[in-house]
Amino acid sequence: MHREAPELGAWTAGGLRAALRPLPVVGAELFIQAGAIVAKRAARGTASRVEVEDILRRASEQARQLLA
Repeated sequence: MHREAPELGAWTAGGLRAALRPLPVVGAELFIQAGAIVAKRAARGTASRVEVEDILRRASEQARQLLA
C-alpha cells in the first residue's frame, strides 16, 4: 500500500506491491562484489592505485560492518 495515500493501492514498476514482497536483506557479499566491480572499472580508467585501493578498502569496511 502507498504510505502517503493507502487508498491508492499503488503498484511498483515491476508490478509487485512493496508490502507483499519486501526487499531482501543486503549481505556482505553484495559490497564485496560491488567493490570489486567498481575497482576493476576504476583501474581500467584513470584512477590511481591509491584510489583503487580506497575503493576496495571502503567495500571491505562495509562488508565487515554487516558481518559484525
